[in-house]
Amino acid sequence: MPKSETPDIPWETVIPEIVKIFTPFAQAIIWLGLTKYDKRVNAMNNLIAIGEVIPAIDLGLPKGVVLGALYDKTGDSMEIIAKLIDALENIPKDVKDFIDKKEEEVKEVIEETKKDVEEAVEEVFELYPDIDTPAEKDQFISDYRECERGANDAYYVIGTRSKMAYITSCLIQKGWSSKLVGEYIKRFIE
Repeated sequence: MPKSETPDIPWETVIPEIVKIFTPFAQAIIWLGLTKYDKRVNAMNNLIAIGEVIPAIDLGLPKGVVLGALYDKTGDSMEIIAKLIDALENIPKDVKDFIDKKEEEVKEVIEETKKDVEEAVEEVFELYPDIDTPAEKDQFISDYRECERGANDAYYVIGTRSKMAYITSCLIQKGWSSKLVGEYIKRFIE
């Protein structure tokens, strides 16, 4: 009877995957153990369970801690979420009107800002007749907005000047001429 060969199992790839799968469960068990011994950890479970259920809130906690908190406080968190939904459904009319008014004001500010950006682009591109296609203008605005998002996300950009320096550097790295970028940025600094 011929012997069948056992396949070589690449343990160096299998074990890390198994650890990834079971780590949240181990964390949850440890977290549940901590909640039984420390009342402060137990109190935190309420906040974690409620915060993680609301989609707009991400606490950035390890999956195992969230799993343990949700397991421990599911009933309590569902009760609080139900009360929160009831409270949001019964918002007074004057508060709803105030929110709607602020929403309209924000939309107006956004429209004004868009107009300012478009006017600045037109003024700058008048100085550079070789860039006259709408696609190039749209690409410049798109690149500018991407660089602006990067400046807003960078932890080391503090203040208007460093933000403008970041945006200028970013636009130049994207291939726009320093003269064009300088003219454009100057419109927002003045």
